Amino acid sequence: MQEHKRRLVVVEDEPLVQDLLVHELGRAGFSVKAASSTAAARQLVDEFDPDVMLLDVDLGAGPTGIHLAHVLHETRPDIAVLILTKYPDARSASQDGIQLPPNVGFLRKHLVSDSGYLLSALEKVLADKSVEVRQDS
Repeated sequence: MQEHKRRLVVVEDEPLVQDLLVHELGRAGFSVKAASSTAAARQLVDEFDPDVMLLDVDLGAGPTGIHLAHVLHETRPDIAVLILTKYPDARSASQDGIQLPPNVGFLRKHLVSDSGYLLSALEKVLADKSVEVRQDS
């Protein structure tokens, strides 16, 4: 019997960071796909049917990762969401001051010291314990 791998989409517009995350999370046992924009991420949601999304906030021109988190909250509440960003909180991350939707984890990149910490955070959001993964509080 084949083991079911959890499916994860990394949404990160910086190629090096995206590549490092995909590589490390793949080594940890996730089946990983990547996107560099919200439009590409939404297409992957339909094609890949992920269990969890790891979202950067600042994705260049267009909607942010926080906007994507709101879309997922409304259309696919079954997908766990973890924000990984340089911003201290959601409000300062977006020009329109939008807040995070419920049940979304929030990690600040500079406070993540190793991949084990990131993996633990992903497991917590997958277990509906995102309140334990809120570095913006």
